[in-house]
Amino acid sequence: MGQTLAQAIKDILTEINEAIIEIWPSIQITFEEQESIQRAKKVVRKIKIDLRQEHEHAKTLIKFLNSKNIEELEQLGIQDMTKVILELRRMKTKRNLMLQLDNKCQSLEANIQRFHKRCRCSRGKV
Repeated sequence: MGQTLAQAIKDILTEINEAIIEIWPSIQITFEEQESIQRAKKVVRKIKIDLRQEHEHAKTLIKFLNSKNIEELEQLGIQDMTKVILELRRMKTKRNLMLQLDNKCQSLEANIQRFHKRCRCSRGKV
């Protein structure tokens, strides 16, 4: 009977080991993704700060340019107001894209954390 119990324990440990080996690449990928997300979040945070200030300037400049007539714009050295406004709007679009990227990073990070939590719960059941 002692040998049967020892064999059963050995079989269970072998199954657990095989299960860990099977899912380990997925777990490693989630840690790599988490590191990538952290790096992306740092870059996004920096860009958002820069674009937030530029966004405010862009809104002010668009209002200012729209309040001027052609002669006043020429005195300011602005030949093509449409081109300037389009450039300012591109800046606003970049800001919106950064906000979307930030939201996506947060969503991915939450998914990874849920995955890790499920792994921890599974370990407790084994």
